[in-house]
Amino acid sequence: MEEYLQNASQLSFWLTVFTTATFGIFLKWFFSRIKNSFLNVIKRIKIKEIKKIKGIRFNYSAVTYQIVKTHSLMLLFSGLCIFYLYILGSSKSESANMIVVLIKTLPLYIVEIWYLNQMSFTKKLMASVGKVRITSYSRRT
Repeated sequence: MEEYLQNASQLSFWLTVFTTATFGIFLKWFFSRIKNSFLNVIKRIKIKEIKKIKGIRFNYSAVTYQIVKTHSLMLLFSGLCIFYLYILGSSKSESANMIVVLIKTLPLYIVEIWYLNQMSFTKKLMASVGKVRITSYSRRT
C-alpha cells in the first residue's frame, strides 16, 4: 500500500497513466472510424473478383490459362525456396542480422503471397466454371 501511495504522489506516475488512457481512447475512436471504410474496401475487392470470375467462367481457354498461371507460380515459389535455402546454407557468415536476412528474402514472401492469392482465385473459378444462374419460375411469369 505504501508503494501505491508513493507512486500516486509522483507526477511521472500520473503522466504515464494519463498518456496511456488518452492513447486507449484515441485507438477506440480511430478503429471505430476506420472500421466502415475498411469493410467497404474489402467488399469492393470481393465484388471485383466475383465480376472477374463471372466474365471468364464460360471461356475454357481463360480458365485453363488461370490454372497454368497458378502452377507456374507454384514452380516459381518452389524454385525460390530451393534457391534461398542453398544461398543461406552456403553462406559462411554466422553473424548475419535477422533483419538483413528478412530483407534479402523479401522476393520469396512476395511470390508466396502472389501464389496464394492466385491459388485462391483459381479454386473459386473452378467451383463456378460453367454454372448458369437459374432464376425462380415465378419471376418469369
